[in-house]
Amino acid sequence: MVSKTEVRQQIEELNLNRVGRVLGRREINELPRILLEHEHIEGLVYGRYRNRHGVVVATDQRLIFLEKGLISLFVESFDYNQITSLRFETGLLFGAVEIISIGSEGRISGVDKTQILPFVEKIRRHLKQKVEEVKQGSGDSDDYLDELERLARLKEQGILTHDELNEQKKRILKEKKAV
Repeated sequence: MVSKTEVRQQIEELNLNRVGRVLGRREINELPRILLEHEHIEGLVYGRYRNRHGVVVATDQRLIFLEKGLISLFVESFDYNQITSLRFETGLLFGAVEIISIGSEGRISGVDKTQILPFVEKIRRHLKQKVEEVKQGSGDSDDYLDELERLARLKEQGILTHDELNEQKKRILKEKKAV
């Protein structure tokens, strides 16, 4: 569990606007109980998700939507490995972020438009890192069966498309024949 002091320090480092910190204060107070050990907050925005008002937190491991009511708590998280698409839009004052993941999709609306792009960039960086891990792993394996199994798992997780999986399988089998 992450301490309250660590959460406060991480929130301060984000330089959030006062509105987001005031509106999301109950949710921010719950973060020490929600975050995993060694999980680090990288971004936070206030918005609406499924008719709930709360904060969306980008950590180094996942996205978390959190709404703290007077006696209730709602938490939904999106693992970066499961996210297949990310979209955003802005209007005059507010905007929205749309997250599409395996088996789920979510739209966070009512987000301060000045915070959307920096927040989305933090998420994109993690998604890009996952793609790079896939690319690096595809050329390093000596055992082609392990490599094929790993690729199949990546497709199941939604990181690779069906076409990308087939392309990688052809490449591996071609390399196997060449050896």
